[in-house]
Amino acid sequence: MDYATLKSMKTIVLTSVLLLLINSATFAGTTAGRLNQAAQSLDDTIKKVDITEVSTELAKVLKVENATLTKAVGESKCSLSDVALANFIAEKKNKPIETFLKAEQNWMDVLKASEIPENEAEEYLDSVQSEIAFALLDFKPKKKK
Repeated sequence: MDYATLKSMKTIVLTSVLLLLINSATFAGTTAGRLNQAAQSLDDTIKKVDITEVSTELAKVLKVENATLTKAVGESKCSLSDVALANFIAEKKNKPIETFLKAEQNWMDVLKASEIPENEAEEYLDSVQSEIAFALLDFKPKKKK
């Protein structure tokens, strides 16, 4: 290789590394931002699926009763991440899930009040999101008539 090619390759590599560093600093964010990002990722996982068709699988992954899940998502307009976080906190505090299950809940405040580290909740959401993504790989939607 000639000198010009090596110099341009070096420039490309350095630029790529710099962009990666800037990207990681930009998206590292606050704890609240990371928790919201994990919650949004979980909610996005089921965006293109009819939740009534997969509620049994979702309930198994979340370890909640199917009726609780369908009521929360249907009637109470909670997101899947709301149900997941409510269940996570309920299990940690040995309380019923309904204690924490509310739409538009400020989860950072609830976690602080419950003395649960935010990073534990974030890790839980990431884990649940992965499990649900794998469970949905086998899902075959019902054909509409």
